[in-house]
Amino acid sequence: MTATAELEVRASANYQRQKVLYAWLPGAAVSNFLKSQCIKEEQDRESQILQSWQAAARAFSRKVPRTFESISVQPIDPQYGAAVAAIQRDRRFANTFGQLPTEFATLEIDNLIACQSTVALDYVDKLMQQFPKELTFENLIDICLSLDKTVPEVSEMRSAENTIIYSSENTDFRFLGAFQKPLEHVDLQSSSTGGIPTCGLLLLFGYGGSPVNVLRIGPRVFLNNGFHRVYALRRAGVTHIPAVDAKCLQCRPGISPRLSKHSKGLLAASGAPADDAGLF
Repeated sequence: MTATAELEVRASANYQRQKVLYAWLPGAAVSNFLKSQCIKEEQDRESQILQSWQAAARAFSRKVPRTFESISVQPIDPQYGAAVAAIQRDRRFANTFGQLPTEFATLEIDNLIACQSTVALDYVDKLMQQFPKELTFENLIDICLSLDKTVPEVSEMRSAENTIIYSSENTDFRFLGAFQKPLEHVDLQSSSTGGIPTCGLLLLFGYGGSPVNVLRIGPRVFLNNGFHRVYALRRAGVTHIPAVDAKCLQCRPGISPRLSKHSKGLLAASGAPADDAGLF
């Protein structure tokens, strides 16, 4: 019994294909996903999908939730030390990972804990088309650890005098923070609201740090960034990947927005996460 459902209708002109880990989700969440995210052809199959979900959920609840604690975490081979050291020296790396002790490691994909229930299959296909035919470990370092990546253009629309809307086809597009900015002459020339400007605030939007990284809490390793790349690599036959391994010295739910919705029992270094067994 599969624990995922691939929701797509090829007859429809505008849609995004997504694979959903629906056996883990409550039935109400599956129904809500169909109503709020899916096109009409999928909504018409709701009773069929929910019937399939019931069987998948029963099978999924019988999983043994401890196997992920045997994940293989090994140092990266020293022959790739120069490439890794160059990444570590980059100022952007320190800015992104300065809050936790980190090291580079080679991780087993299948025992990573991925707190994400949907996969954008069109994006995965696009990533796989960019992979070399023969994936070497050098290629994996570039795919998983490089700080430079090609990002899609961002669309911009001013909807009101003080409202600007930014959007991107990439779901990694996000608000990156606000910073005080001393006013310069060019800023004053750009002001069209009148008055006497005395200070400024710079709002940054863009994409998250590109290296695949994990949070290690006790014997558990959580995939924190790079979900679609890791999924695409696994589909391409890769079983182990290089990643930034961040060690959480204290269990602090909320350290990552992606993890904050999960319970303390899930994040703790000991204790069976019975309520969240589907994640594993």
